[in-house]
Amino acid sequence: MTVMVPWNRFASWLILAACLGSIWSAGSTVADAQGSARTCLVPGFGKPLQRLWHPDMGAAIGYSRHRMGDIAFAVRTQRGFYGYRADHVEWSASVVKAMLLVAYLD
Repeated sequence: MTVMVPWNRFASWLILAACLGSIWSAGSTVADAQGSARTCLVPGFGKPLQRLWHPDMGAAIGYSRHRMGDIAFAVRTQRGFYGYRADHVEWSASVVKAMLLVAYLD
């Protein structure tokens, strides 16, 4: 089954993932000239990204209701865990993990 995703939505998620990846890979602190560390704040909000961002579980669950199949998902962040049927056992998980490992090592 092929899922068609509008290009603008895909591009938005890709840009968001790239931004979040660069922020997390750089670390959550920035050293100033005196060697001490300070928290990196999001401009206009005055709070770190970890405190502003949270997954839109309502939209994700709403999307899953229109999909066929057995759906469960989870998002793990540094500050919390969000899930929809997170304790549900997926029988193909071992196969998927092996395929992802091979793709990563290739």
